[in-house]
Amino acid sequence: MGEGTVRLSEDEQRRLDEIERALYRDDPKFAAGQSIERFRRRRMVMAGAAVLACECSNYLARIVHANLDRAWMILIGAARCELCCDAVLLR
Repeated sequence: MGEGTVRLSEDEQRRLDEIERALYRDDPKFAAGQSIERFRRRRMVMAGAAVLACECSNYLARIVHANLDRAWMILIGAARCELCCDAVLLR
């Protein structure tokens, strides 16, 4: 058994087997596309994507923090550029 899993009692396992059989009987097309391994892989991919997004955000935050004075100048410069472009286009 994997880490963090709990063994089912005989009664729980029997009920789970009944539910699975009912699912295959009632909707075989849906049931054929479902599996625990597929669910676990999908969950691992989503967790990996979440970790990657957090790490990228952390990396960008560190860059901005390290260059905060430059970041403010870039933002101010971009805002001024936007204002100048708007002024020229509105003429």
